[in-house]
Amino acid sequence: VFSTLMSNRMGQYYGDIPFVLFYFIHFSLWIFFSVIVGRSTGIVGEYRYLISKIAFPFWVLPLVPLASALLSQAIVLGLALGLMQYNHIAFGPMAGAYLLVWLACLLLALGLAYALAALAVYIPDLAQIVPVCLNIIFWLTPILYPATLVQEHGAPWLQAIVMDWNPFY
Repeated sequence: VFSTLMSNRMGQYYGDIPFVLFYFIHFSLWIFFSVIVGRSTGIVGEYRYLISKIAFPFWVLPLVPLASALLSQAIVLGLALGLMQYNHIAFGPMAGAYLLVWLACLLLALGLAYALAALAVYIPDLAQIVPVCLNIIFWLTPILYPATLVQEHGAPWLQAIVMDWNPFY
């Protein structure tokens, strides 16, 4: 759908790479981050029975969303690798940097997950606030669109938000 609707607007920005691949690689990292952070606000309440009934190490609880995020990440990246082979697209010279970006995303997501899980015990409304904030950050991050669109056509204040203040850029 997006490749058809947006091909006239973004055709020259991602070259001969199919939109699905352009989207999958970026979106897989976002899915990974948002699953971990989004589920962290309710994880202590969800597994409250483990903490109150038995001697369970509560620091393990924010790792539960990490396990499900790793599974979805593996599936999406497997699909992306299959699409790369199908379209005869080789890895670029900066493909190894994806591992560093992935590791940074993992550390940021885990740090936020632990902080939000602890805060959500005292502020239960975080379970409603965090998904809204994640949605806003998603649309301010060049995932669906190339960053060059913001650089060429965006207002200076928008460029500052998307390019300078957004850790996901």
